[in-house]
Amino acid sequence: MKIIASAKLTKVRTLSSFALLTLGALAFTTSVSAEVLTIPSDGTHLQSQPLQNGVQYLIQASGTYLFNGAGNYNCICDAACDTWNGGATWNLGNDSLFINSQPVNWLGTTDGINFFTNTFSPSHMYQYYILGSNQPLDFFISDILYSDNSGSLQVAITTAPVQQPSPLVNLIKAVKPSFSNLTINTNYQLQVSGDLNTWTNQGSAFTATNTSMVYPQYWDVDNWNSMFFRLQVTP
Repeated sequence: MKIIASAKLTKVRTLSSFALLTLGALAFTTSVSAEVLTIPSDGTHLQSQPLQNGVQYLIQASGTYLFNGAGNYNCICDAACDTWNGGATWNLGNDSLFINSQPVNWLGTTDGINFFTNTFSPSHMYQYYILGSNQPLDFFISDILYSDNSGSLQVAITTAPVQQPSPLVNLIKAVKPSFSNLTINTNYQLQVSGDLNTWTNQGSAFTATNTSMVYPQYWDVDNWNSMFFRLQVTP
């Protein structure tokens, strides 16, 4: 039996009522090696194997169990939400699946792909991430009266999928000098400076074969205001 909170019966929390947290999580899966526990609704505590220290784990909870709420036999509960009308309306429940005797902000999904906080999952599948500390996890279903409960929830514990970073394309600032008003058959030397005081020859002198041309080399430029170019006439 559950304590009926007035807020639970008068207000249905919707996704828009909360800040969203997109985790890019995978849909509920136990395709990798997982420890699976069946948590009974009679208040029994079950412990997992110790979780490796510093390793991120994904806890996935699924299923529903029944309870008799004040004589109402249409009461159903999953890991995070409950209904008192046979599933017509689901609310964040007063009672839920606890970890280490603490309530959990389970992540729910409406599409089986994206998981958010404070969200009812029509599939009754939820996720939670936790960092291992060489200690087991303790699971139980919290309630004030267990004698009218029936059923259980499933918990699967896996190491969290490693998100591979997507390739990035970065742009590097570069310049390529072009010249105009050149005198054909005249020799020129390109010079470069970072302060307009000291000039350094760049490459070999070249002979103009046209009145305009583009220099065949690029320069990386971290600061647009720190590189200067000039042409000097050479013998």
